[in-house]
Amino acid sequence: MKNLKLIEFLKKSLNNCYLGDLKKAENIERKGFFEMEFSEDDLNYRDSFIGFYLSTGSEIIREGDRPIWVRNYRGGLIDKYVGNKEIFTELEEFLRKCLKIGLQEDGFTPRGPKELKSGDWLYKCNWQGDFNNFKGRETIKLKEEEIFYHDFIGGDIIGKDFN
Repeated sequence: MKNLKLIEFLKKSLNNCYLGDLKKAENIERKGFFEMEFSEDDLNYRDSFIGFYLSTGSEIIREGDRPIWVRNYRGGLIDKYVGNKEIFTELEEFLRKCLKIGLQEDGFTPRGPKELKSGDWLYKCNWQGDFNNFKGRETIKLKEEEIFYHDFIGGDIIGKDFN
């Protein structure tokens, strides 16, 4: 039951952050990073990343002040397309479409659907595990050429009280 609540909260958070209006968090926790935040009841979601064409970041869910779940990611465009804002804009539009479709699937999907083709674009997401412990890679091809990837890993956080 707890996982279902957290999965629904994660989906709502993504719709209000990266897949929403990309509103910057009021309080930045990591200098130089772009951060987005969403809260509901005692749950808080924060996506914190750095980079543009090649980036790394993490998404974390907290219950109160206690971190309970995380997803880390890294990747981006292949070197050939770094600096090409036109390709990047089209790619980001397609990626956001894929991630929105992934959110519509039942249960937990760490990113988008397993596969989605739209015109010259092809998205694939291969992963293993479940909400509590997962890893994988998403890729995007343009006209049969892989131009983008993201590796990701995440799951539960079981901490120790250091106070």
